[in-house]
Amino acid sequence: MQLLSLRLSQVLEDIGVSRYIRTRRSRTWLMEETIKGIRDEVEGNNETLYHFGSQTEGTTTIGMKSDIDTLYCHDSMPVILDRGEWKQEKRNLLVLKTEHSPPQHCWLQRLKPDLPLPETEKTGPSDMVDTEGRVLMTNTQVEICRVIRQTNESGEIMRHGPSKSWNDNEDNVQAYHCVPIQQATPWPLAQT
Repeated sequence: MQLLSLRLSQVLEDIGVSRYIRTRRSRTWLMEETIKGIRDEVEGNNETLYHFGSQTEGTTTIGMKSDIDTLYCHDSMPVILDRGEWKQEKRNLLVLKTEHSPPQHCWLQRLKPDLPLPETEKTGPSDMVDTEGRVLMTNTQVEICRVIRQTNESGEIMRHGPSKSWNDNEDNVQAYHCVPIQQATPWPLAQT
């Protein structure tokens, strides 16, 4: 087993997957996040960018054709759990759960930026009004798709799960900042 491990380590080293290269790649992508964060702050953009996946882990090589995984967190629209957390001059999104909602899903209801009251009219192209008259944000993100179509020469949107992008080498996921809805509870330890 030890001989196999040594040989595998040598092969990985030969193709560029060494501890040194993994560390360098990881630092490069973290530096990219930092530079983008500084640029966004100077330009007044209200989003935070996070890179994740094989690029930041440094577990890819040139021949693998790994894509770039990016999460864009929109800081200008906080997701809140109750109206007491509402922030003035921000486009707050209130978490709504029903008895029919799966545990990992929720609806996001738009609230007015000047009062902690629900929006009564659609404000974005991705909005919908439910049977109770609540304005809810859908996950279709029509405005993001429009920007992607304008950016991409072919006008085609590449989809990989929840990701939408203008090219096959990138996976972009849109997100909103939220405090954790539920604290994780530790699993009980088995008694031996």
